[in-house]
Amino acid sequence: MKLFEPLIIQGMELKNRIVLPAMIVFRKPSLDEQNPQYIDHERPYYVERAMGGTGTIITGAISVTRFTSDEVWGQPGSVATFVEIMGHLVEDVHRHGAKIGPQLWFTNRYPSGTPHPSPIPQKEEWVAPSSKMEPTKPGFHKLYLRPGRELRELTPGEIKWIIQQFAAAAARAKEAGFDFIEFHGDHGHLGHEFFSPASNSRNDKYGGDLKRRMRFGLECIEAIRGAVGPDYPIFFRLGAEDDCPGGVTLADSTVYAVELERAGVDCFDVSVGVSANRPYRFYISPSKAQPMGTYAYLASAIKEKVHVPVIAVGRINTPEVAESILIQGKADLVAIGRQLITDPFWPKKIMEGRTGDIIPCDGCDTFCYHLNPKKDAPDTETPATCRKNKRAGKEWQIPLPS
Repeated sequence: MKLFEPLIIQGMELKNRIVLPAMIVFRKPSLDEQNPQYIDHERPYYVERAMGGTGTIITGAISVTRFTSDEVWGQPGSVATFVEIMGHLVEDVHRHGAKIGPQLWFTNRYPSGTPHPSPIPQKEEWVAPSSKMEPTKPGFHKLYLRPGRELRELTPGEIKWIIQQFAAAAARAKEAGFDFIEFHGDHGHLGHEFFSPASNSRNDKYGGDLKRRMRFGLECIEAIRGAVGPDYPIFFRLGAEDDCPGGVTLADSTVYAVELERAGVDCFDVSVGVSANRPYRFYISPSKAQPMGTYAYLASAIKEKVHVPVIAVGRINTPEVAESILIQGKADLVAIGRQLITDPFWPKKIMEGRTGDIIPCDGCDTFCYHLNPKKDAPDTETPATCRKNKRAGKEWQIPLPS
Protein backbone atom coordinates (compact mmCIF):
# COMPACT_ATOMS: atom_id res chain seq x y z
CA MET A 1 0.00 0.00 0.00
CA LYS A 2 1.13 3.53 -0.76
CA LEU A 3 -0.02 4.40 2.76
CA PHE A 4 3.06 2.60 4.11
CA GLU A 5 5.63 3.84 1.61
CA PRO A 6 8.38 6.00 3.13
CA LEU A 7 8.75 9.67 2.21
CA ILE A 8 11.64 12.08 2.59
CA ILE A 9 10.99 15.74 3.46
CA GLN A 10 14.07 17.97 3.53
CA GLY A 11 16.30 15.06 4.51
CA MET A 12 13.85 13.71 7.14
CA GLU A 13 12.69 10.19 6.30
CA LEU A 14 9.13 9.31 7.31
CA LYS A 15 8.38 5.61 7.57
CA ASN A 16 4.86 5.98 6.17
CA ARG A 17 2.31 8.53 4.96
CA ILE A 18 0.22 8.65 8.17
CA VAL A 19 0.19 11.90 10.15
CA LEU A 20 -1.32 12.58 13.56
CA PRO A 21 -2.39 16.24 13.17
CA ALA A 22 -2.29 18.87 15.89
CA MET A 23 -5.43 18.56 18.00
CA ILE A 24 -6.66 19.36 21.47
CA VAL A 25 -4.52 17.16 23.67
CA PHE A 26 -6.25 15.50 26.58
CA ARG A 27 -5.11 16.77 29.96
CA LYS A 28 -5.91 16.19 33.58
CA PRO A 29 -8.63 18.79 34.25
CA SER A 30 -6.93 20.24 37.34
CA LEU A 31 -3.45 20.31 35.83
CA ASP A 32 -1.65 23.65 36.18
CA GLU A 33 -0.34 24.55 32.74
CA GLN A 34 1.89 27.19 34.31
CA ASN A 35 4.13 24.27 35.24
CA PRO A 36 6.36 22.95 32.41
CA GLN A 37 5.87 19.44 33.79
CA TYR A 38 2.35 19.37 32.31
CA ILE A 39 3.79 17.83 29.15
CA ASP A 40 4.51 14.67 31.17
CA HIS A 41 0.74 14.08 31.26
CA GLU A 42 0.53 14.41 27.48
CA ARG A 43 3.56 12.27 26.69
CA PRO A 44 1.77 8.87 26.89
CA TYR A 45 -0.89 10.10 24.46
CA TYR A 46 1.71 10.78 21.75
CA VAL A 47 3.85 7.76 22.57
CA GLU A 48 0.88 5.41 22.25
CA ARG A 49 0.13 6.72 18.75
CA ALA A 50 3.79 6.19 17.83
CA MET A 51 3.56 2.64 19.19
CA GLY A 52 0.48 2.15 17.03
CA GLY A 53 2.42 2.82 13.82
CA THR A 54 1.83 6.50 13.08
CA GLY A 55 4.78 7.83 11.08
CA THR A 56 4.54 11.57 11.81
CA ILE A 57 3.19 13.31 14.90
CA ILE A 58 2.35 17.01 15.16
CA THR A 59 1.75 18.12 18.73
CA GLY A 60 -1.19 20.23 19.78
CA ALA A 61 -0.51 23.92 19.17
CA ILE A 62 2.07 25.43 21.53
CA SER A 63 2.35 29.18 22.06
CA VAL A 64 5.74 30.39 20.88
CA THR A 65 6.17 32.28 24.15
CA ARG A 66 6.33 29.00 26.07
CA PHE A 67 9.63 28.38 24.27
CA THR A 68 10.95 31.92 24.64
CA SER A 69 9.98 33.54 27.95
CA ASP A 70 10.15 32.43 31.57
CA GLU A 71 7.69 35.20 32.33
CA VAL A 72 4.84 33.40 30.60
CA TRP A 73 5.39 30.51 33.03
CA GLY A 74 5.75 32.79 36.04
CA GLN A 75 8.85 31.06 37.33
CA PRO A 76 12.60 31.28 36.53
CA GLY A 77 14.17 28.52 34.47
CA SER A 78 10.87 27.28 33.08
CA VAL A 79 11.81 27.52 29.41
CA ALA A 80 14.92 25.40 29.94
CA THR A 81 12.86 22.87 31.89
CA PHE A 82 10.20 22.83 29.18
CA VAL A 83 12.78 22.23 26.45
CA GLU A 84 14.34 19.42 28.47
CA ILE A 85 10.97 17.72 29.06
CA MET A 86 10.09 18.07 25.40
CA GLY A 87 13.37 16.33 24.63
CA HIS A 88 12.22 13.33 26.67
CA LEU A 89 8.98 13.24 24.66
CA VAL A 90 10.97 13.25 21.42
CA GLU A 91 13.17 10.38 22.64
CA ASP A 92 10.14 8.29 23.59
CA VAL A 93 8.47 8.83 20.21
CA HIS A 94 11.70 8.10 18.32
CA ARG A 95 11.98 4.75 20.10
CA HIS A 96 8.91 3.65 18.15
CA GLY A 97 10.17 4.91 14.77
CA ALA A 98 8.00 8.03 14.44
CA LYS A 99 8.98 11.64 13.77
CA ILE A 100 7.53 14.47 15.85
CA GLY A 101 7.31 18.26 15.64
CA PRO A 102 5.38 20.97 17.46
CA GLN A 103 2.75 23.19 15.89
CA LEU A 104 3.69 26.77 16.78
CA TRP A 105 1.23 29.65 17.12
CA PHE A 106 0.98 33.03 18.74
CA THR A 107 -2.02 33.07 21.03
CA ASN A 108 -3.24 36.58 20.37
CA ARG A 109 -6.77 35.70 21.52
CA TYR A 110 -5.59 34.35 24.86
CA PRO A 111 -4.13 36.13 27.91
CA SER A 112 -0.92 34.08 27.57
CA GLY A 113 -0.29 35.67 24.20
CA THR A 114 1.12 38.88 25.61
CA PRO A 115 3.71 38.03 28.28
CA HIS A 116 6.33 40.33 29.69
CA PRO A 117 8.85 41.28 28.32
CA SER A 118 6.74 42.26 25.32
CA PRO A 119 6.12 45.56 23.59
CA ILE A 120 2.43 44.73 23.94
CA PRO A 121 1.20 46.41 27.16
CA GLN A 122 0.97 44.08 30.14
CA LYS A 123 -2.72 44.20 30.84
CA GLU A 124 -5.81 42.18 30.03
CA GLU A 125 -5.73 43.05 26.37
CA TRP A 126 -6.15 41.01 23.21
CA VAL A 127 -4.79 41.89 19.80
CA ALA A 128 -5.35 41.21 16.10
CA PRO A 129 -4.08 42.41 12.72
CA SER A 130 -6.96 44.93 12.71
CA SER A 131 -9.30 46.20 15.39
CA LYS A 132 -12.25 43.85 15.60
CA MET A 133 -15.03 42.55 17.78
CA GLU A 134 -14.61 38.88 18.73
CA PRO A 135 -17.27 36.72 17.04
CA THR A 136 -16.23 33.36 18.54
CA LYS A 137 -19.17 31.48 19.99
CA PRO A 138 -18.78 30.17 23.57
CA GLY A 139 -18.84 26.48 24.34
CA PHE A 140 -15.80 25.17 22.45
CA HIS A 141 -13.09 26.16 24.91
CA LYS A 142 -13.35 28.55 27.82
CA LEU A 143 -10.07 30.25 26.87
CA TYR A 144 -11.62 31.59 23.68
CA LEU A 145 -12.91 35.11 23.98
CA ARG A 146 -16.55 35.80 24.48
CA PRO A 147 -18.55 37.51 21.76
CA GLY A 148 -18.21 41.26 21.98
CA ARG A 149 -14.62 41.31 23.24
CA GLU A 150 -12.61 43.98 21.43
CA LEU A 151 -9.21 43.16 19.94
CA ARG A 152 -6.75 46.00 19.39
CA GLU A 153 -4.78 46.43 16.18
CA LEU A 154 -1.15 45.37 16.42
CA THR A 155 1.51 48.00 15.76
CA PRO A 156 4.33 47.34 13.25
CA GLY A 157 6.78 47.05 16.14
CA GLU A 158 4.66 44.45 17.86
CA ILE A 159 4.37 42.48 14.62
CA LYS A 160 8.15 42.40 14.29
CA TRP A 161 8.43 41.17 17.88
CA ILE A 162 5.95 38.36 17.23
CA ILE A 163 7.90 37.30 14.13
CA GLN A 164 11.06 37.16 16.24
CA GLN A 165 9.25 34.97 18.79
CA PHE A 166 8.35 32.46 16.07
CA ALA A 167 11.99 32.27 14.99
CA ALA A 168 13.28 31.90 18.55
CA ALA A 169 10.67 29.25 19.38
CA ALA A 170 11.57 27.23 16.28
CA ALA A 171 15.23 27.33 17.27
CA ARG A 172 14.40 26.09 20.78
CA ALA A 173 12.21 23.32 19.32
CA LYS A 174 15.13 22.20 17.19
CA GLU A 175 17.34 22.33 20.29
CA ALA A 176 14.88 20.04 22.08
CA GLY A 177 15.36 17.45 19.31
CA PHE A 178 12.10 17.88 17.43
CA ASP A 179 12.34 16.69 13.82
CA PHE A 180 10.46 19.65 12.35
CA ILE A 181 8.13 22.49 13.28
CA GLU A 182 4.74 23.47 11.90
CA PHE A 183 3.63 27.09 11.61
CA HIS A 184 -0.08 27.48 12.40
CA GLY A 185 -1.61 29.63 9.66
CA ASP A 186 -5.19 28.48 9.92
CA HIS A 187 -8.54 28.41 11.76
CA GLY A 188 -8.81 32.11 12.50
CA HIS A 189 -5.62 32.34 14.55
CA LEU A 190 -3.05 35.07 13.98
CA GLY A 191 -1.32 33.64 10.92
CA HIS A 192 -4.67 33.13 9.23
CA GLU A 193 -6.05 36.48 10.36
CA PHE A 194 -3.24 38.36 8.63
CA PHE A 195 -3.86 36.50 5.37
CA SER A 196 -7.64 36.80 5.36
CA PRO A 197 -9.20 39.97 3.90
CA ALA A 198 -12.15 39.34 6.23
CA SER A 199 -10.00 39.99 9.30
CA ASN A 200 -7.18 42.15 7.94
CA SER A 201 -8.19 45.67 6.95
CA ARG A 202 -4.82 47.31 7.62
CA ASN A 203 -3.53 49.93 5.21
CA ASP A 204 0.20 49.48 5.83
CA LYS A 205 2.65 46.90 4.46
CA TYR A 206 0.94 44.10 6.42
CA GLY A 207 -2.54 44.56 4.98
CA GLY A 208 -4.49 45.55 1.91
CA ASP A 209 -3.87 43.67 -1.31
CA LEU A 210 -2.86 40.02 -1.51
CA LYS A 211 0.86 40.75 -1.56
CA ARG A 212 0.70 42.72 1.68
CA ARG A 213 -1.62 40.24 3.41
CA MET A 214 0.93 37.50 2.66
CA ARG A 215 3.78 39.48 4.20
CA PHE A 216 3.32 38.41 7.84
CA GLY A 217 3.35 34.70 7.03
CA LEU A 218 6.25 35.05 4.62
CA GLU A 219 8.34 37.05 7.09
CA CYS A 220 7.63 34.47 9.79
CA ILE A 221 8.83 31.63 7.56
CA GLU A 222 11.89 33.58 6.45
CA ALA A 223 12.76 34.32 10.08
CA ILE A 224 12.22 30.69 11.10
CA ARG A 225 14.37 29.48 8.22
CA GLY A 226 17.13 31.84 9.31
CA ALA A 227 16.91 30.52 12.87
CA VAL A 228 16.87 26.77 12.13
CA GLY A 229 19.18 26.63 9.12
CA PRO A 230 18.71 25.45 5.54
CA ASP A 231 18.10 21.75 6.17
CA TYR A 232 15.53 21.71 8.98
CA PRO A 233 11.99 20.84 7.82
CA ILE A 234 9.31 23.53 8.13
CA PHE A 235 5.62 22.59 7.79
CA PHE A 236 2.84 25.13 7.27
CA ARG A 237 -0.78 24.63 8.34
CA LEU A 238 -2.68 26.44 5.59
CA GLY A 239 -6.33 27.45 5.76
CA ALA A 240 -6.87 27.23 2.03
CA GLU A 241 -10.46 28.45 1.81
CA ASP A 242 -12.91 30.25 4.11
CA ASP A 243 -16.62 29.65 4.28
CA CYS A 244 -17.47 33.26 5.04
CA PRO A 245 -18.10 36.45 3.07
CA GLY A 246 -14.91 38.20 2.00
CA GLY A 247 -12.68 35.48 3.40
CA VAL A 248 -9.74 33.53 2.00
CA THR A 249 -10.24 32.09 -1.47
CA LEU A 250 -8.56 29.03 -2.91
CA ALA A 251 -7.19 31.15 -5.75
CA ASP A 252 -5.39 33.39 -3.25
CA SER A 253 -4.13 30.39 -1.28
CA THR A 254 -2.46 28.82 -4.29
CA VAL A 255 -0.53 32.07 -4.87
CA TYR A 256 0.35 32.19 -1.17
CA ALA A 257 1.56 28.58 -1.17
CA VAL A 258 3.94 29.22 -4.06
CA GLU A 259 5.44 32.21 -2.22
CA LEU A 260 5.65 30.28 1.05
CA GLU A 261 7.54 27.49 -0.69
CA ARG A 262 10.02 30.05 -2.00
CA ALA A 263 10.38 31.44 1.52
CA GLY A 264 11.30 28.03 2.92
CA VAL A 265 8.23 25.85 3.55
CA ASP A 266 8.94 22.14 3.02
CA CYS A 267 5.44 20.68 3.51
CA PHE A 268 1.90 22.03 3.45
CA ASP A 269 -0.72 20.75 5.90
CA VAL A 270 -3.84 21.88 4.06
CA SER A 271 -7.19 22.37 5.77
CA VAL A 272 -10.25 24.58 5.54
CA GLY A 273 -10.09 28.08 7.00
CA VAL A 274 -12.94 29.57 9.02
CA SER A 275 -16.69 29.35 8.65
CA ALA A 276 -19.50 31.74 9.36
CA ASN A 277 -22.06 28.97 8.95
CA ARG A 278 -20.85 26.24 11.31
CA PRO A 279 -19.42 26.24 14.85
CA TYR A 280 -15.64 25.93 15.09
CA ARG A 281 -15.53 22.26 15.96
CA PHE A 282 -17.83 21.27 13.09
CA TYR A 283 -15.73 22.78 10.34
CA ILE A 284 -12.28 21.81 11.65
CA SER A 285 -13.62 18.33 12.45
CA PRO A 286 -16.23 17.37 9.84
CA SER A 287 -19.20 15.49 11.22
CA LYS A 288 -20.47 12.16 9.95
CA ALA A 289 -22.90 14.09 7.78
CA GLN A 290 -19.95 15.09 5.57
CA PRO A 291 -18.17 12.68 3.24
CA MET A 292 -14.87 11.12 4.24
CA GLY A 293 -11.88 13.00 2.87
CA THR A 294 -14.06 16.08 2.63
CA TYR A 295 -11.17 18.57 2.45
CA ALA A 296 -8.87 16.54 0.20
CA TYR A 297 -9.80 18.76 -2.75
CA LEU A 298 -8.05 21.66 -1.03
CA ALA A 299 -4.83 19.68 -0.67
CA SER A 300 -5.10 18.65 -4.31
CA ALA A 301 -5.41 22.27 -5.46
CA ILE A 302 -2.32 23.28 -3.50
CA LYS A 303 -0.36 20.22 -4.63
CA GLU A 304 -0.87 21.24 -8.26
CA LYS A 305 1.04 24.48 -7.63
CA VAL A 306 3.92 23.49 -5.33
CA HIS A 307 6.85 21.10 -5.51
CA VAL A 308 6.91 19.99 -1.87
CA PRO A 309 4.76 17.35 -0.13
CA VAL A 310 1.19 18.12 0.87
CA ILE A 311 -0.94 16.66 3.68
CA ALA A 312 -4.68 16.10 3.21
CA VAL A 313 -7.10 16.32 6.15
CA GLY A 314 -10.81 16.00 6.82
CA ARG A 315 -12.46 12.86 8.21
CA ILE A 316 -10.08 10.34 6.69
CA ASN A 317 -11.16 7.32 8.71
CA THR A 318 -10.67 4.21 6.62
CA PRO A 319 -7.64 2.71 4.88
CA GLU A 320 -9.61 2.71 1.63
CA VAL A 321 -10.23 6.46 1.73
CA ALA A 322 -6.64 7.20 2.80
CA GLU A 323 -5.17 5.00 0.08
CA SER A 324 -7.46 6.48 -2.57
CA ILE A 325 -6.33 10.04 -1.76
CA LEU A 326 -2.70 9.01 -2.11
CA ILE A 327 -3.15 6.86 -5.24
CA GLN A 328 -5.09 9.63 -7.00
CA GLY A 329 -2.26 12.06 -6.26
CA LYS A 330 -4.43 14.46 -4.27
CA ALA A 331 -1.84 14.51 -1.49
CA ASP A 332 1.42 12.91 -0.38
CA LEU A 333 0.37 12.26 3.21
CA VAL A 334 -2.91 11.90 5.06
CA ALA A 335 -3.76 13.31 8.48
CA ILE A 336 -5.67 10.83 10.60
CA GLY A 337 -7.02 12.74 13.59
CA ARG A 338 -10.04 11.55 15.52
CA GLN A 339 -9.64 8.02 14.16
CA LEU A 340 -6.28 7.83 15.96
CA ILE A 341 -7.95 9.07 19.13
CA THR A 342 -10.47 6.25 18.87
CA ASP A 343 -7.92 3.63 17.84
CA PRO A 344 -4.22 4.51 18.30
CA PHE A 345 -3.26 1.20 16.66
CA TRP A 346 -5.13 1.89 13.42
CA PRO A 347 -1.91 1.87 11.30
CA LYS A 348 -0.55 -1.31 12.88
CA LYS A 349 -3.83 -3.16 12.42
CA ILE A 350 -3.88 -2.22 8.73
CA MET A 351 -0.26 -3.33 8.26
CA GLU A 352 -1.00 -6.66 9.92
CA GLY A 353 -4.17 -7.25 7.90
CA ARG A 354 -6.41 -6.91 10.95
CA THR A 355 -8.76 -4.29 9.59
CA GLY A 356 -11.67 -6.12 11.18
CA ASP A 357 -10.19 -5.28 14.58
CA ILE A 358 -10.17 -1.52 13.93
CA ILE A 359 -12.35 0.52 16.27
CA PRO A 360 -13.96 3.04 13.91
CA CYS A 361 -14.49 6.67 14.81
CA ASP A 362 -18.09 7.54 14.04
CA GLY A 363 -17.54 11.32 13.92
CA CYS A 364 -19.74 12.04 16.90
CA ASP A 365 -17.75 15.25 17.56
CA THR A 366 -18.88 15.29 21.17
CA PHE A 367 -16.65 13.68 23.75
CA CYS A 368 -13.29 14.43 22.10
CA TYR A 369 -13.77 18.14 22.81
CA HIS A 370 -13.59 20.04 26.09
CA LEU A 371 -17.32 20.51 26.20
CA ASN A 372 -19.89 20.36 28.93
CA PRO A 373 -23.14 18.85 27.66
CA LYS A 374 -25.12 20.55 30.43
CA LYS A 375 -26.92 23.54 28.97
CA ASP A 376 -27.36 25.02 32.41
CA ALA A 377 -23.57 25.17 32.99
CA PRO A 378 -22.06 26.69 29.82
CA ASP A 379 -19.02 28.14 31.63
CA THR A 380 -17.74 24.82 32.96
CA GLU A 381 -15.83 22.03 31.30
CA THR A 382 -15.70 18.27 31.46
CA PRO A 383 -12.56 16.28 30.64
CA ALA A 384 -12.25 15.34 27.00
CA THR A 385 -12.48 11.66 26.25
CA CYS A 386 -13.78 9.24 23.62
CA ARG A 387 -16.88 7.13 24.04
CA LYS A 388 -15.24 4.27 22.13
CA ASN A 389 -11.79 4.47 23.72
CA LYS A 390 -11.92 4.76 27.49
CA ARG A 391 -8.15 5.29 27.66
CA ALA A 392 -8.26 8.40 25.50
CA GLY A 393 -7.28 11.38 27.59
CA LYS A 394 -6.28 9.14 30.46
CA GLU A 395 -3.20 7.45 29.00
CA TRP A 396 -1.12 8.91 31.82
CA GLN A 397 -3.08 6.99 34.44
CA ILE A 398 -4.54 3.89 32.73
CA PRO A 399 -1.94 1.30 31.65
CA LEU A 400 -2.14 -0.38 28.29
CA PRO A 401 -3.99 -3.70 28.35
CA SER A 402 -1.61 -6.67 28.52
